Amino acid sequence: MNNRNHRIFRALRGEKVYNLYKDSAMHQKFNETINQVLAWAQADRNIQGVIIIGSQARSTLISDQWSDLDLLVLANDPKGLVTENTWFNRFGNVVCFFDEIVPLHFTNWNWCVKRVLYADNRDVDFSILPYHHLDEVLSVNKDIILKGYRVIYDSGAGQLETKVCALLQTVEKEAAHPPTQQELDAIVRDLLFHVIWAFKKIKRKELWVAVNCINCYMKNLLLRLIEAHNVSTHQRPDTLMYSGRFLEQRTDQEILAKLEYCFTRYDPVDAVETLQHLIDFINTTAKAICERNGYEFDATQFERIQKMYDEMKLDTK
Repeated sequence: MNNRNHRIFRALRGEKVYNLYKDSAMHQKFNETINQVLAWAQADRNIQGVIIIGSQARSTLISDQWSDLDLLVLANDPKGLVTENTWFNRFGNVVCFFDEIVPLHFTNWNWCVKRVLYADNRDVDFSILPYHHLDEVLSVNKDIILKGYRVIYDSGAGQLETKVCALLQTVEKEAAHPPTQQELDAIVRDLLFHVIWAFKKIKRKELWVAVNCINCYMKNLLLRLIEAHNVSTHQRPDTLMYSGRFLEQRTDQEILAKLEYCFTRYDPVDAVETLQHLIDFINTTAKAICERNGYEFDATQFERIQKMYDEMKLDTK
């Protein structure tokens, strides 16, 4: 690897961030954990590699006192670490933990995470992954690894670092792009359909179902609409965008102010009022996206939904 690429991958590994914060009091507890994990990995033949990812390794949106520590633990026998629930006690006094299992339907293994909360408020996520599927593991996480990583243990004497570097050389950084007209229309139709659907559930006195629809299902669609607006207004390719990460740092204040009214309490009156706010929010946001991208805006659809909403609100039966 030439000197230029070597400098690039040093930055991607997050060495600058680590050096900057290695003497910081707020990160001392994580540095101690890293050293403990390294000692554990060196002593356990089952562990073949450990990689830090996430905020503790990024050069942007870096860690602070509220960050967690994300570790990829590559093991010959992941099942043993997944099923056994005492090995992580060696890193501190455990308050609680849970297993997060994400099925990967395109592989024959699952992404398994032990999410552990320690008494000193450390939150450590141990992703337990199969070393014999190393190429797949790295490929699945390539977008996150691209933001920053740090190999802290490699039983293969540099093989893991070499594989990560080779992977990143093949990754093309995709520029954020707005949705197509068809994609935007699909999001808007889905949202408007569920405005009326949720109102019907309120009418049927199925409040739990209605609130779940507004605060969970529609929330995810709302996020897609907001991200579409963000990308249409100002592209920020270096920003983490999955699951609404750092949404507040890349969203216009006008939109953020309106979000206060887009979620409901467990109350039928509040839920009905929230649905009206959602109609207004979807309308203005979708219209702004259309204007920015030169798309057609279907005002008639909103008028019909508003009419249905008004009729249902007046119906006291």
